[in-house]
Amino acid sequence: AQPRVRAGLQRLHTAPTARVDAAAGGEEAAPDVGELAVRERGSRVAQETAAIADEELQVTALMRVARVSRDQLSDRPVAREYFEKALTLRPEYRPALDALEALHQQLEDHRGLLGILRKKTELAETTAERTALLLRQAELCAYRLED
Repeated sequence: AQPRVRAGLQRLHTAPTARVDAAAGGEEAAPDVGELAVRERGSRVAQETAAIADEELQVTALMRVARVSRDQLSDRPVAREYFEKALTLRPEYRPALDALEALHQQLEDHRGLLGILRKKTELAETTAERTALLLRQAELCAYRLED
């Protein structure tokens, strides 16, 4: 299954997608054939990811699906799902934590962001890093969360 997943990831990464030309006043176009193909390939790659025995390759595949969902398809909920799946395999995986932190900020999901900041605080290697993360959590609680 691993060579098929690698090939699927390569096709997923290079497939064309629809774009919006907001600067020209264009509206978001309906998904084109390329975007639909990317979604279908992403779904197939995600299904095959579960069959990969090599955990590192599985995490790489999940991260790739998440990035394509976020960057090429602008599908943040799916991206979040796959970043979280990567974390279930490797709970201390910094790239997934960083990506989820950014997604939660973009979505203004303050509770989700607080959870990620708490996890990053647990993993902080220095006192300065831990302090900065705790300050961000305090600010988030004080100014963004109501309870």
